[in-house]
Amino acid sequence: MPKLTIYVPSDLETAVRRLGISASSICQRALRDEVRRLEGTTRTMLARYFREQSAWRLRVADDYLDDPRNRQCAEALQRLAFLVDQMPLDDEVFRALGALQRDADFDVISPSKEAGALAARYGFNGPSPTDEEGEDFIREWMKVFVREWFKELIVEGDDFSHIRGLGTQVMSPEELEALISGTV
Repeated sequence: MPKLTIYVPSDLETAVRRLGISASSICQRALRDEVRRLEGTTRTMLARYFREQSAWRLRVADDYLDDPRNRQCAEALQRLAFLVDQMPLDDEVFRALGALQRDADFDVISPSKEAGALAARYGFNGPSPTDEEGEDFIREWMKVFVREWFKELIVEGDDFSHIRGLGTQVMSPEELEALISGTV
């Protein structure tokens, strides 16, 4: 089993040893709980974002009763939220979103222009997307979301070397390097 080093204050270390507490099993439990919490939070955030987009589309549909596309889009976005709720917690989408969340410390998804426009128009034109198309859309949407987020960091001049691996979770190393060098 791999090892992980944690640092504790000396008084806590003394008390743990004095009481014979199994720090390893307690830390494993605490870390598993935290991983589940963060993964669940990211899934909830993403599903909530698509539900909010659906609610917005329904409000727009009330203003355009003769145009069925807004309702169709709202239903497609609800289905996306359902699909997000069904995705396994260890899915790459949640790993990427979790890394962003930990770095930027946000609890509401607020995408930039392109990702927001993609979500707002999902299912608007044409037949209702299949679940497979929905899952593909979620992954593509996440790539756009992360790409935009990286672009914002670059513009702001932030050092994001600590999350460089996140970029390669949603884009090729070549795409990431092109983005960083400003050729995208």
